[in-house]
Amino acid sequence: MAQSPVSEQPSMGSYNKLSKFMGSWPEVAIFRRFGALNAQNILFLQAELVRLEDQLQSIREEDEQSTDLEKKQSHQSWRSLVLAHEQGNCADSQWQKVLEIREKLKEYNAALLEYRELCKLQRPNQRNLEALREWLARPRCGDYFLRGIEADVWDPEEREHASDLVAMSETHVDRDVFSKFLAFYVVPLYHRYLGSRVKKPDDPESGIYEYKESTLMTVTHFIGITLGTLIPTASIFVLYYVNDMVARLLAILAFSALFSIALAVFTKAKKVEIFAATAAFASVQVVFVGSTNGSVA
Repeated sequence: MAQSPVSEQPSMGSYNKLSKFMGSWPEVAIFRRFGALNAQNILFLQAELVRLEDQLQSIREEDEQSTDLEKKQSHQSWRSLVLAHEQGNCADSQWQKVLEIREKLKEYNAALLEYRELCKLQRPNQRNLEALREWLARPRCGDYFLRGIEADVWDPEEREHASDLVAMSETHVDRDVFSKFLAFYVVPLYHRYLGSRVKKPDDPESGIYEYKESTLMTVTHFIGITLGTLIPTASIFVLYYVNDMVARLLAILAFSALFSIALAVFTKAKKVEIFAATAAFASVQVVFVGSTNGSVA
């Protein structure tokens, strides 16, 4: 994000205003993952554990050769392990090293699980990211209040940071292909040529227009249900009036392909579910052809 020229006038923006903006519009709650730093932290914890593991193994080998009965039996008895710790040099005991490893393992396992959850977060939608950048630049909103390296987080010129951004809102992740097409292509075109003229901003200060998710889902469901009714019905009509067997088989192929494409585009069905539904639909068409073969003059 290009920084504003140095000015004596204080900026109208602040972290307080930015946090309120993100709280009101979760779609623009976009932050850095700090993937490299998190990975480095795990690597350092791993290195510490490797060293502790090696130290524990050395202590075990020394205890096995020890003349102290408690130390010698420490690998067979937890009681002996603790007694050897209490009676000897606590700092160098096997039990003390086990306790150190236990604490480090907690930290390491927590870091691993946290990083796994971080990696599941989706990258932000480009339009939401642009909306955040525009808000930060608007005089009545962010007014370029970020300075120095803090402004680099959402800077479009910082490509390394751009690949490290994650979105808190996952509304676009749960959409089917057609819903994404409506949201990312159709709605922006509609807004550019008509929506911005007939609709008022939902947030006048930031100039944000909101198009309800429920409306997009209603449109998608309506079109999907309509196609789900028309495709099977159209295939029956075509197969009934086509007499040539080769033409009928080609029609079955075409309608089955269209049916599977519609499932892939208008639903979130898995591949195996699409395959099963398409196979069932093709079977129904084949049965219909067999039952009507020769019945049409």
